[in-house]
Amino acid sequence: MNNTKNKIDIEKVTLGSDPEFFIFNTKTNKFVPSCGWIGGKKDKPVYIADQLGHQEDNVTVEFNVPPTTSSKELYNNIQKLINYIEEKHSFKERGLTIVPLPSAEFEIEDLLANPESLEFGCDPDFNAWTNEKNTIEPGFTTLRSCGGHVCIGYPNHTKETNLEIIKALDLYLGVPSVLLDKDTRRKELYGKAGAFRHQKYGVEYRVLSNFYYADQSLLDWVFNNVYTALDKINNNALEIDNDLATLIQNCINNNDKERAMFIIEKFGILMPKDLVNSVEKTTTIK
Repeated sequence: MNNTKNKIDIEKVTLGSDPEFFIFNTKTNKFVPSCGWIGGKKDKPVYIADQLGHQEDNVTVEFNVPPTTSSKELYNNIQKLINYIEEKHSFKERGLTIVPLPSAEFEIEDLLANPESLEFGCDPDFNAWTNEKNTIEPGFTTLRSCGGHVCIGYPNHTKETNLEIIKALDLYLGVPSVLLDKDTRRKELYGKAGAFRHQKYGVEYRVLSNFYYADQSLLDWVFNNVYTALDKINNNALEIDNDLATLIQNCINNNDKERAMFIIEKFGILMPKDLVNSVEKTTTIK
């Protein structure tokens, strides 16, 4: 796989994200489109601090955060943005809240009243397993989804190494997410196995939903497993043959929990509960 000169300098790796969230009205039990009142667009986000901003994306609120090496910092930045929006727009008084749900159904009249809600996708993403462009042709649907893309920045990145990273992350994040992410509908629109984009900083892994922003421990797990995957690549400790590649893709694309449990056990992939237990054990020893 990678030779020495192409090794990923893990000490210089940064992680970022651009998660999307829904707005929910607790008084009407309806999801509310962000269109036209939250503020910010793809080409002009609303910034509340350096590299810390938000924008409207279809019916969702999308957050922009600076890259970091700390899962706690990333989580806190997201919370800052949520608090800012909820305070600015009097969410509490109006019965509104921002929620990290992977998919939701919206009222037809709310979608038709907002042309932005009918626009799907922006720049295309690709499938690392096939090198083909992913397409979405949903027709008219009231289903909307939220992503929790993981952005991996690293020095001297190459397209070849990017593909290795995405395939490794399908194993260490995509497969376990079949068990951790209770939503099964988002993949009707986005998030199939190997979804990624080459980026100027490195690569963007686009398979995960926003489920891991529900709890700090889940974000800790994402960071941990990204670094584990990168370390496996550096040490030539990850050989994905055709059979395993097919198994991984079928598992993710079909939300196959049985396959997920088999793969996790076979490769000893760490789950959030394992990470928490490991931390608690270490703390106890100290």
